[in-house]
Amino acid sequence: MRVIERSVLLKFGEDHPQARGPLDHWYHIVKEGKWQGPMGVRRIFGNTVDFVASNRAVLNVKGNDYRLIAEINYRRQVVFIRFLGAHAEYGKRSPRVEGWRPKREKKDYPQMTQMHADC
Repeated sequence: MRVIERSVLLKFGEDHPQARGPLDHWYHIVKEGKWQGPMGVRRIFGNTVDFVASNRAVLNVKGNDYRLIAEINYRRQVVFIRFLGAHAEYGKRSPRVEGWRPKREKKDYPQMTQMHADC
């Protein structure tokens, strides 16, 4: 699988050093994955993943301290990071709502393209 954008993981790891190891581990597992559907993801991540609208997976990172929401395109083998934040931040948004996208400031993640900054 290809992960879009790894720079989000790296920046978050800089800002939250305790999440760096678990995020790096998640990235390498996903990079090696060749999933055909949600069951492939479930086999790898078990009960730490839930699936919601629009091929979105909600994963716990570092126990339940952080949440990562990824949109997975199984046909193209691409994982788009849609949200990465503390559990409390996740609670303020609902990934089940169609069209949900995190609010990110481009200045916070300078490597992000405009297309992904508006997601």
